[in-house]
Amino acid sequence: DELSTGAQEQVLLGLRMGMALRLFEGQPLFLILDDAFQHSDWQRRPAMVDEVLRLAKTGWQIFYLTMDDHLRDLFLEKTPPELGEDFLYVSLKE
Repeated sequence: DELSTGAQEQVLLGLRMGMALRLFEGQPLFLILDDAFQHSDWQRRPAMVDEVLRLAKTGWQIFYLTMDDHLRDLFLEKTPPELGEDFLYVSLKE
């Protein structure tokens, strides 16, 4: 009750990712995130994107769905330079 909604979501996501890494002994998996960082404050969002990017670099397939322009822009800024052709951006709006 003492954590904000964003902090609660961050803790739960960290626990899920940690358990998956342990249970599957580091084997790359896939992760589907539906606006998982929407309630995170803007100062923490870049770190969250960096963590997802770190997983992707180890072979994880990650699908991040968002309607939040700020999160979209963070992913577009950080991800293509790191992943190159392994990054795919699809907009349903355009």
